[in-house]
Amino acid sequence: MLMHLGVVRVGDDENLGTVVQVTKLGSSLIQGTFVAEHDKVELILDPNGSIRASL
Repeated sequence: MLMHLGVVRVGDDENLGTVVQVTKLGSSLIQGTFVAEHDKVELILDPNGSIRASL
């Protein structure tokens, strides 16, 4: 959903593989937002290429 809204882009990097990039719009939406260490969401790339969140 965030890709459809233009908040993030998913692409490939020659050295890193699959990468997720926050767009300028996404940066403006999250600017100044505080997330405590225990509330962070870890993104995990599955072997089949899909991204899932670990809460």
